Order: sequence, then structure tokens, then C-alpha cells
Amino acid sequence: MTSNNPNNTTNIDTNNYILSKSSDRLSTTSKTEEIMTNTSDVDEKEQEDGKENQDQNDGTPKASAINNSNNDHLLKIGDYDMDYLIERATKKIDKRTSDWDVLNHSLDVPKLSIKEFEIGRFLGEGGFFKVHEIQKITLEKTADDDTSESEARESEELQDMKSRIRSDDKGSGVGSALIVQDRRFMEKNCCRPSQSGGKLNCRYAIKMMKKGALSDPGLFVNTLVDMAIEAKFLSSLRHPNIIKMRGISTDFIAAGADSFIILDRLYQTLTERIASWKDKKENGFGFVFDFRGKKSKAFLAERLTVAFDVANALEYLHDRNIIYRDLKPDNLGFDVRGDVKLFDFGLATEFDKEKHGSYKLTGDTGTIRYMAPEVAMEQSYTEKADVYSFGILLWQIMSLETPYGKLHGGKIEYSVCHLGLRPKLDPSWPPSVLKLLEDCFARNPPRRPSMEVICTVLQREANSLADKKIRDEEWMDKSKTAQSERYFE
Repeated sequence: MTSNNPNNTTNIDTNNYILSKSSDRLSTTSKTEEIMTNTSDVDEKEQEDGKENQDQNDGTPKASAINNSNNDHLLKIGDYDMDYLIERATKKIDKRTSDWDVLNHSLDVPKLSIKEFEIGRFLGEGGFFKVHEIQKITLEKTADDDTSESEARESEELQDMKSRIRSDDKGSGVGSALIVQDRRFMEKNCCRPSQSGGKLNCRYAIKMMKKGALSDPGLFVNTLVDMAIEAKFLSSLRHPNIIKMRGISTDFIAAGADSFIILDRLYQTLTERIASWKDKKENGFGFVFDFRGKKSKAFLAERLTVAFDVANALEYLHDRNIIYRDLKPDNLGFDVRGDVKLFDFGLATEFDKEKHGSYKLTGDTGTIRYMAPEVAMEQSYTEKADVYSFGILLWQIMSLETPYGKLHGGKIEYSVCHLGLRPKLDPSWPPSVLKLLEDCFARNPPRRPSMEVICTVLQREANSLADKKIRDEEWMDKSKTAQSERYFE
């Protein structure tokens, strides 16, 4: 639903509302003082000492706090020893994840040293992380490096079939078919020829901490926690539309600022793809002489297929009691084959689906432009918060516009939570998509559809537009198919 005045988004009365949300990004990482001022959940004695409340200045590091490289021997951040901060991060990680059933706490993935990489060009950044491509891997011999040369030369598909598989104790399949790609295989297959036959395409990327995270002890601890949470999730999940984690640093987390994770390299974000779609639409490229509308239908089917793949990844997470909590185009990318991948699991969390009702989770978590009202208002919420965020994302894929235009931060929150503002729907869109968006935008979370129903609707709509079906309909749950029928009435 849209507000009564959906187009008047620039003259919103916010005089009585504190616009404290100056940034779209609202996450646990951005709360720089929380970890150093609220320590009762980790160590009460240290809180009594009171020393952690010192030096919470403007974030400018002391001269001795930062070295030229994360790889240098950084001993302190501000007044705090690195070992002390790493210990605090470890306790915080354990507290957050100790009762989560889905995670691979052992992190049974290849371990590599930064010395074994030739790091290539900068790919992007977000929060307090940066990502570079890996151009070359030259392994140092380790006691565990027992993979043969013949195994290293195998195709990726055969290597996947023969790689180590971990199953969880409950046999739920959460950890089954978890593929751990071998160190030697990574070395031999770090790059592959491009389809055009030109330069090699790098297959892996390294995600590591930015120097900005070393400017403040609280930032450093929270950034380390986010990295650990993401690694635990990615080593436990196996889905074609979720990015694969290939390895982590030796002495992960204990290495502090030198900790990193190795991921499959992505070549375009959904933000960039939407921009290219918009350019294609505005310039009419490929739509000349489209008398029967066949090209326009294929263009819409392409976008709905991407939306379906994202919904399928979220359905997979929700089935495993995981809420993603930060769905947005910047957290979706495309690999070398053009498959969309969900990444950045630093804000993901587990919930107890067996408990009825909503759960008291961390509020203000995610990105305000895509954030469900109940999350923004720090109320209890469920996995239906992801459904709302998906609705905003689907609207963006359909419209090729930024949700809420030029509004930012607190103005978006006030408009959405208190004025009922939602993105304006285009009546020319398929009726099933319009109904789906209205339900995803519902203020009352139980009114929002499940990701299973969303997948069914999008799959059916995309198949009606395209010559080639995106998925065999036999996979669909018949009960969910029945629930989706009302979207096509």
C-alpha cells in the first residue's frame, strides 16, 4: 500500500522527530562505543574497573595506534592491548552463537596465510571491510597439505563431488553436501580463461578489515565479530544463490587485524545490474521493432528470474531458522556465469521457529531504506522482516528506481513507520506482482507472505513471460501453490 500522498516525499513534517539516522546503514558494526561501554554481558569485573570508558573521543586514533599495514605487528588500539581486544571479541562471538544450531562452529575450511596470496585490484568496500581479487596463490607446504597433483587438476564439478562433506548431528541437511575446496585445487585453479579468450578471470576474492576499523577499540571488536559470524554462516550453508566461502586466514580471529575470509569473486553487484537495466530501458536498446512485445517480456522475465533466485536463497535461510536482516542490492552480486549470489552475512542471526510469535532481536539492524518498520522501531520481529525487505528490493527490480528517491535516514524512517509511506506501484506491472508487493509491504508482519509463496508466484509469473522456464514446476510444494493462487485471480 502507498500513503495517501505518495508523491509528496520531500515536504514531510519532521520537526517533532529527531533525525538521528544520518546514514542509511544501521548495523551492529556502526555502534562504535557499545562494546567498550556496555560490558556486563562479557566481563563484569572489567566494567567495574571503568577503564573502558576512557578515550571515547571523536574516533581519531593516537599516533601509536595505527601502523602502515594491518600486517604489521599492531600491539595496541588506543589504550587497549590487541590480545585483550581479541579476547573480548572471542567472548562476544561465543555469547552470540553458542546456542545456534545451524552453524559450523569448527570452521572446517582451508586455512591460508596472507603470504600465500598475490592480491590484485580493489573490488569494493562496505562498513569496515574491503575486498580485493586474488591474482595468484602460491602455497607454503603444511602438514595437512596432502592433496595430490591429479586431484588439483580435476574439474571443479568433479572436485566438488569428491571433496570433504560434513553432516550435522541432527541430520537435517544443514551441513550436508558442504563442499570444502582443497588448498591445492585453489592454487592450481586461482584463475581461469575468460569466455572471450582474453585475459584470465580471477575466481577468488579476499575480504579483510579496513584500517578505519583500527581507529577505535569498539569498532575493531565489532568488526571482528561481524567477520566471525559471517564465516560461521558461510561455512555452514550450501545454496546456488549464496556465495561460497573457500577459506579463512590461519589463526582466524586470533590473528586480529590480519584475519580474512576467502570468497568466490563476484563481477557485478545487483546495484550495478539495475543501473545497466535502467540504461537499457531508457535508451531503448534491443527494443526496436518489438511489435509483439516479445523482447519486453523477456526483459521482465530476466529481472523476475533474478528476484526468484534471491527469494529462493531467503527461503533456504528461513527454512534453517536464519534471518538475513540486511537485504539490499549492494549485498547481491553476480558471478562469472551470471548467477546471482547473496553475500555479507555479518548481520544474520538465528531464531527459534518453534516458538510462536515474534522474537526480541537487535533493533535498528540493517539498512534503513530496506528495513521493516518493526525493526526500525526496535520492536520484536520475525523472519517476515526479511519479507518486507524483499518487497522493497522487488519493487526496485521492477521500477529500476531507488526506493524513496532522495530521502535518507530519519526522514525515511519517520515516513515509513509513522506516515505509512511505501514505494508507489505501477499499475502496468503484472497483477500478481502488484498483489505480492502490497502484501510484502504490509505493516502487520503476519499479513506478509512466506518466502515459499513468493518463490511460487515469481516462478509462475516469470515462466509465463519467457520461452525457457526457469524451474521445473514439479519442485513446488502443492500447498504453497494453492496459497499462491489468489495472486493470479
